[in-house]
Amino acid sequence: MLGVRPVAVMCACVALAACGQTAGSQVPGTAPSAFQVTPAEIDLSPSAPADTFNGQDDVAGVSYTPLASPECTGATGSIVVGGNGVAQRDVAGAALLFTVVAAGAAPPAQCTITVLGSDGSYGVVAANYSNVPVSEIPAAERRIIASPQSSSSTLTFTSLASPQNIDVSGFTGPTAATVSCKSTGSGVQVTPAQVSGGGTFAVIPFGQGAISNSCGIAIADQSKHHVTVTATLSISAVAKFTATPDKAQFGCAGTAAPLNCRTLTPIALSEPGTPAFSIVTRPTLKGSRANAFYGPLAMNGGPAATLFAGLLPVATLACSAVVVTDGSTPAQRVRIAIAPAIAAAPAGLAAATAPPCTGSDARVAAPRAPHGMYVWNPYKVDGGVYESYLESDVIGKDPALCGVSLLVSWSEIEKTKGTYTWGTIASQAAPYVNAGLTVNLLIADASEVGSNTATPAWVTDPFAQDGDGVASISCSGQPPYPDYLDPTFEADYESLIDNVVAHYANDPTIGYIRFGIGAGVEAYAAHLSDYPSDPCSLAWEAQGYSFSAWVDHTRRIVTHMGSLNSSKQLMIALNYIPGWSDTLYDYPNAAAEDAANHGIGFGTENLGIGHVADPGTTPAACNPQATNASIYWCQAFTRHAGVVPFEFQPIEAVSAPVSTYNIDFANLLQYALDNNTQLFEIYPQDWLQADSPSSPVFVAGHRAEWKAALQSTALIVGAHGQ
Repeated sequence: MLGVRPVAVMCACVALAACGQTAGSQVPGTAPSAFQVTPAEIDLSPSAPADTFNGQDDVAGVSYTPLASPECTGATGSIVVGGNGVAQRDVAGAALLFTVVAAGAAPPAQCTITVLGSDGSYGVVAANYSNVPVSEIPAAERRIIASPQSSSSTLTFTSLASPQNIDVSGFTGPTAATVSCKSTGSGVQVTPAQVSGGGTFAVIPFGQGAISNSCGIAIADQSKHHVTVTATLSISAVAKFTATPDKAQFGCAGTAAPLNCRTLTPIALSEPGTPAFSIVTRPTLKGSRANAFYGPLAMNGGPAATLFAGLLPVATLACSAVVVTDGSTPAQRVRIAIAPAIAAAPAGLAAATAPPCTGSDARVAAPRAPHGMYVWNPYKVDGGVYESYLESDVIGKDPALCGVSLLVSWSEIEKTKGTYTWGTIASQAAPYVNAGLTVNLLIADASEVGSNTATPAWVTDPFAQDGDGVASISCSGQPPYPDYLDPTFEADYESLIDNVVAHYANDPTIGYIRFGIGAGVEAYAAHLSDYPSDPCSLAWEAQGYSFSAWVDHTRRIVTHMGSLNSSKQLMIALNYIPGWSDTLYDYPNAAAEDAANHGIGFGTENLGIGHVADPGTTPAACNPQATNASIYWCQAFTRHAGVVPFEFQPIEAVSAPVSTYNIDFANLLQYALDNNTQLFEIYPQDWLQADSPSSPVFVAGHRAEWKAALQSTALIVGAHGQ
């Protein structure tokens, strides 16, 4: 049920300090000692129903008792801490660990768990439950079946982080589970205490240090039907994870933001047998903005003498702690407090400099994947009128420009079936290649607006005209789209993907390749205004369209892309269309899950909508529990951070003279960084606003603002010639 991805870190904001002091929490009247539990907040969901928290500054020999608040138990489900109400003796040299499980159909959304020490100390953790996927990957869930007719069954526990289930059936009326164990201080807890005739009991192990115990779980109903399940605990002690000192102070070098900051003294991390620890300031589901740093903290120096370094947009921290994890199962986390005052820069710490556009970049979420800022679609935006200004004022002159993302239609490559021509790409790439920049390819299988010039005519031409006979679906005001679900269309498109990947496999000038799944290098079949009743939706339904059919099509294309083992980073887009599914997250989550499993990156083309980057706003990590259709990508970005690279394209050119949305350019880029974006496809107009006073889109008075935003972002995602 539980497995933690070995990258889990947060920069805990000051607001977290009071988290969990809610009504019903069982906090004693004594003053707190140094003892604390970490993390201070955990998130559970159907995909990851269990997690652990551990103690820090606990005292060997003291007994610690976990207590769930009354709000943890509801009519339809519970949040349960293993060993609730049982005093558990702290073992010297071993981690103090507790397991929390969400059980039942609908556990409460939030409650608190307090750990009381027999010395008067205490710690409080807030437990949250929602349907939002969290950043942990659940391990395979083990369950057994018990009924009055079954023989005795056995559950074996080798880890605290492995709750198991008993599915019961064949009983009559109220059916209770009672537990008896050979020794005290360890054992199993069963929740719920009672089901009606049949259901599921969650069995949660508890105890501290090395645990050896045997428990009998007696299941019986009022008609005296019964069965006994044996639970055997054989759990090795986990070595304790510690950090000293427990408070760090940062010093920053440079006079202009962002500043390069580093802890003034090493932080010694210790856990026998663990060679490395992880820290990265990423969004967590609750209680944290992306981070107080402009880009991630880096851990330098190894586990024994570690320094944390990062960039700040201004000379203030607004951050109370750093959390480091050992990344094991169960994962331990240690909280390191941060002194609020910025000190003088440590000796030898230079001002912030940008990493190169190519190669590894430790400041982005996926360090070995492509990163950087690129000009998007310069030969097609407004008829290509900006390319000459880019060549005279930007390309090879602005180090923040890493290259170009060329939108290429399928028909430009394969005008005749089986015959591939690459000349258009080569000619458009030439100004960027000659300047030593990178070229990314965005391959469109259908046009987004106007007439559909992206799909080759031979795909939909009838057989009588030597075409492949794929049907077209026409909607008022939209291009005629091919029937993407037709196996012939899929085969034709997969053949194109094969040839593009093979042709550019060894071309060092090519960066990533993004393939469209639907119109406009994105991931939707058509603009469906009022699914399923509008005429366009009805037309697609007549061709076999449904949500599940579109998901299946996406998976077939993504699986095919993954099967190629491309030497180039492959990408797809995520989309949401109202009415496709129960929630706005269903399709992007499904597409992202398959993509990430195949090492394929993803992104979206709507950066800036939803008022996330308005003037005067403070950029932050997205809230994956929100129901804002503008951030349909949020859960996918939260779940897969650091696994594959993320891409963003703004919804429009932010610079004047034409702007539909009220967007602050600096906030736009910072918001993307706060959400782990490392690939930016930026409109030509915004590059010209920063670099080309002679261009028709340049507005006097804004150049410094645009230039500073690009330069600051380059300090994270890379610059050319650095």
